[in-house]
Amino acid sequence: MRKRAVKISQIASTGTDMVKMLVLQTLDGKLSFPIIISTSDAIGLIKQLENIKVERPLTHDLLIDVIDRMGLTITEVVIHKMSKGIFYTTIYCSKEDGIVYEFDARPSDSLLLAMYAKAPIYVNSDILKKVALPTKEFEEHLEDVDDMSNFDEEESIDDDVFEDVNTSLEIDADESYEIAEEIISGLLDKLRGMKKEPSMEEQLQQAIENEQYELASKLRDAIAKKKKESN
Repeated sequence: MRKRAVKISQIASTGTDMVKMLVLQTLDGKLSFPIIISTSDAIGLIKQLENIKVERPLTHDLLIDVIDRMGLTITEVVIHKMSKGIFYTTIYCSKEDGIVYEFDARPSDSLLLAMYAKAPIYVNSDILKKVALPTKEFEEHLEDVDDMSNFDEEESIDDDVFEDVNTSLEIDADESYEIAEEIISGLLDKLRGMKKEPSMEEQLQQAIENEQYELASKLRDAIAKKKKESN
């Protein structure tokens, strides 16, 4: 499986209190795509992004502690599959003896643990081709970034805030999937509808990045022929 490294870009509003949009971006900043997460998961991510302190350890704090005490190291997180608008991820952990362990997990959990462990995040290249859009076009149609992503770095949050959010956002799993599928599909369809056909130069660059050298050679010849005709 070919994969490409990505990073967390921002957490944005979706127009509903139940879910938020986690935006992932390639390391060069050229491509972006959304993953839908619950508001409670969004708060957990923001806590880590903004280095927000809480009085007692949250679930992910506990899980990281258990992983450390077991002598495991999170080596990478891979978004390897997408079905009906839902992304599937695997957390890869290793021990000093070289044994590698794979854990199936939700994207929000996987990405948060990757942030804790400062581990790289990857996405299957085939998925990236289907869902990613040029960052500039993507951001033009995003709603404003949710206010809760602007916490002060040193702010301390009471545990009750997290408990209240977790309690108030308990929704049926099937309903969550429906919401996620509808939001992602709607956003991508809207953006793709406004997407311009890439120029031959852009197609050439994409072919080179994807190591499609035969296609790149044909595009290069076509570009050269077009330039010669225009002269």
